[in-house]
This record gives sequence, C-alpha cells and structure tokens, in this order.
Amino acid sequence: MNKIVLYILILASFIFLTGQQIKFDSIGQYKQFPDGRIKINEVKKFQYGIFGINCDEGIIGSDKKSVELKGNVVLWDTLRYITCDKANITEYSDMHRAFFNDNVFVSQDSVRIWANSGRFDELTHFTAFNDSIEVRYDIYPSAMYCQSMTYNDDSGKLQSSRTENIVYIDSVYKVTLTSNEVEYNTKTNILSINKKHDYFVERIEKGRFEPNIIKKLNYKQFLQFPTDSLDRVRISTIKSKAFFNTGVYEFISRVMVVHTDSLDKITVLKCDTMHIDQNIERVNFNGNFSLSNDSVSIVGGKAVLNWKKNQLIVYNQPKLSFNDNEAIGDSCHIFYDKAGLDEINIYGSGKLLNPVRQGLNLMNTIDGRYISMDFEDNDPKSLKVIRQAQCTYYSESDSLGNYAKNIASGDTLFLEFDKKKLSKITVIGGVKGRYLPGVKNE
Repeated sequence: MNKIVLYILILASFIFLTGQQIKFDSIGQYKQFPDGRIKINEVKKFQYGIFGINCDEGIIGSDKKSVELKGNVVLWDTLRYITCDKANITEYSDMHRAFFNDNVFVSQDSVRIWANSGRFDELTHFTAFNDSIEVRYDIYPSAMYCQSMTYNDDSGKLQSSRTENIVYIDSVYKVTLTSNEVEYNTKTNILSINKKHDYFVERIEKGRFEPNIIKKLNYKQFLQFPTDSLDRVRISTIKSKAFFNTGVYEFISRVMVVHTDSLDKITVLKCDTMHIDQNIERVNFNGNFSLSNDSVSIVGGKAVLNWKKNQLIVYNQPKLSFNDNEAIGDSCHIFYDKAGLDEINIYGSGKLLNPVRQGLNLMNTIDGRYISMDFEDNDPKSLKVIRQAQCTYYSESDSLGNYAKNIASGDTLFLEFDKKKLSKITVIGGVKGRYLPGVKNE
C-alpha cells in the first residue's frame, strides 16, 4: 500500500471518529505513532473546525480531538488572522479552544495585537492575551502596552488590565494615558476608563507628523515620539470617555487640569466634569469650576474655554482675584495672551474691589451692570463701567491716616490705573458725586 493511500485511510478514520470537516491543499511527510497520534509536516491550508492552518509541523492527538502546531504557525477564520511559534487547538461540545504561544500576533477589526501568549474560546467568543501585550489601532494613530487583555467578538469590546500606557498622536498633539484598566469598543470606536487615571498632553515637533510613517511605528516608538515639551498639560480624573468617531472627549468626576507653558508658568484648573469637542477647540467645564495661577484665581459654577479666541467664559456668580483685586458678577468673559490677562468683561451685577494701598483695610469699589477691564502686566490699566455705574474711592486727606471718601456715579464711568492705584475717573451722563472727609482706616 503506497503512502498516499495509507494517509487517506488515516485521515478518513480521523474524520469518522471526530466528525470534523477537514480540508487541505498540501502536506509533506506524515507519521502515525503507536499511541495513535498523527504527525504531519509542511501543512498548507489545513482546515480544522473554524480555523485554516499553515505550519511547519502538526500533531493530531490520539483522542482525535486536539491538534498541536509548531513552527511558523498561521491560523485564520472569518474574523481574525493569527501568527505564532506554537499553538494547540482542542475540541469540546462541538466547539474549539485555541491556545497560542511565543511571538503571538493577531489582526482583527482594525486592531493589531502582539503578545507572548493568548487563547480563544469559540463557545464564549472571547480571546484573552497575557504578558507584554502591545496593541496598535489602525484607524487612529495610537498604541497601548499592558499585561492582560480580553476581546469579545460579539460586543467588540477590548478590555485591558495592568495597563502601562496608551499613546495617541495626531498632527498637533501627543497624548499619553496612564491607567490600570481600559476598555475600547472596536464597533463604536469609544475608549472608556472607569478608574482614576492621568492624561499627559504635549505638542509634537512641527513637521514630524507623517501618516505613512506613523502607521509603521511600534509602541516604544510611539512613546518616544519627539515633542517640543514647552507647552504641556496633565489631566487627572476618575472616569473618562473618548469618542473617536466624533473627536469628543468626556472627563467625569473630580477633574484636575495642570497646564505648564513654555515659561514654566503653572495653571491649575478643577471641575466636576469636562467636555472637549472636536479638534480640542472648545472645552466645557461643569460644576465647582476653579482656576488658579500666579496671575489670577477664578471660581464659578461652570465655564467654557475657546482655544482659538483665547477666551474663558465663567458663569454662575464667578469670583475673580488678581493682584489683590477682586471682581464678581453674574458672568465674566476673560481674554488672555501669552503674558497673562488681556481683558475681562463682567456682565450682570458686577463689582470690582481695588485696594487703596497695601496695608490698608480700605477698598475702592466699582459697581455696574457691565464692567470692562484692560490689563497690562496682569494689572488693571483702564476700566469702563456702563449702566448703574458707581465708584466709591478713597484719597488721603491728611497726615494722620485719615482718608476722604468719594462717591461718583453716572451712566458711564471711565477709570484709569497707575501702578495698581486708581488715578483718574471720568463720569458721563447723569453725573452725581459725594465727598465725605475724615474716614479713618479701621
């Protein structure tokens, strides 16, 4: 009996015993062991259950319900493409489990995964990976590194634990996310993190973003991608979501943003939730909003930041403090530049408190329905008050520490400052004034 006939008989008996539909294009040498195992070399397009198989060597188990694969192993089905050094496929309840080991690579749903080991269960439709896992998303230029991960074919959810970093790069920013647990839905393209984590945002060097090159980078190259490191942001939060289809980002619960500019000036921002729209042009802050740096301190109910206009709008009775001055109102619009404050507009029941001079308890008070302030070196330079405008200011009346109290009101007030001190007031329309001498500094 020649070898081909012998192999056909062996294969026919295997099919009969296991009920498997096995097909193949070609095989090399084969051998049957005394314990009933069958060894096949140079396997090409071998069909076992749901998997197509290529490998250097395959051993069919004596129970006729397992296949051990070695050397240049390639497996594929309708959803995924897998390569590894070793694999084992077992049958149970007319379903299959596959175990992959050493140099595992999987391509599925625009996601590429490298790992030391992995396993797939046909019954649960789960794929699990372990040890030194690297993930690349083909649609969005990002990479992840973790130690444990599962993927669900039905839901499209990829869940990782013991995650070290996720890195995202676009034409402007490099974002590095550190979190222990991450969930990514390949069907909806939504990234979700439900435990405390940090985002680090840096501007990339101009001209370095080239899509064709970015696609070829591995995780380490993503992590080391050069940035100008002059302007950087750290965002800390309990929960967050990234909607990659729309470019929207949500940060939920105890949000803190720390911004460091090119001069190492630090600004700290806090709120309950934060919402960033597409291209990071508009940011909404909701609940217990606060912002502080060495130039200004702001608190309010909520705020909106417009990156293009360099404008921050704060709502719900905001309170501002800057260089010993305080301002309050129903809402305020703050414009800034690289040097700091540029202009502040206060709407509603606005009030500005300006110290007469350091060490005194007396404060100049400006009230009105609309207050507009221009700044120079983060100090008030000029001020305009419209509607129900009133200014109460103090001037030294003698050498004994007594001050004269002046009250000026009208339709519109124009005020000028010199070295932080109120120096000139112009009143237009409906002018009224009072002078009260001898006010003590108590």
